[in-house]
Amino acid sequence: MSDVDHAAEGVIQEAGTIELNRPILVDGAERSAFAYDLGRITTAQFCAAEGAAKKASGFQATVYEMDYSFHLNLGFQAAIACDPSLDLSDLQRVAGPDLKKFVEVGRFFTGAAGGAEAPTSEEQPGSTQSDSQHL
Repeated sequence: MSDVDHAAEGVIQEAGTIELNRPILVDGAERSAFAYDLGRITTAQFCAAEGAAKKASGFQATVYEMDYSFHLNLGFQAAIACDPSLDLSDLQRVAGPDLKKFVEVGRFFTGAAGGAEAPTSEEQPGSTQSDSQHL
């Protein structure tokens, strides 16, 4: 299981905590855990994440569901939404595999429609539990 809170194996929650394997310095203190809440991302934060992703891609058109830079920046903004004392420059010190944890959070935001759970890596694209279980 990853170091991102999960509702079930392989499924990210809308809010939780990311545990870093390599702590970073924030305001002179070492931090290895960051709360996040996708439901608290504001319009300004969403646009900031999109702007940062576009800048990183050289302003090339991308599909946001597949834009890892956008997902990363959404994950950062979800952490900032929980702790406004954080600055984007603080989170940009996250490195290595810890980056993927923020990407997973941002990917959940772009992939979960109407509060539905994001598909696990074991599910085939386009399939959902409701496809096979009609009540």
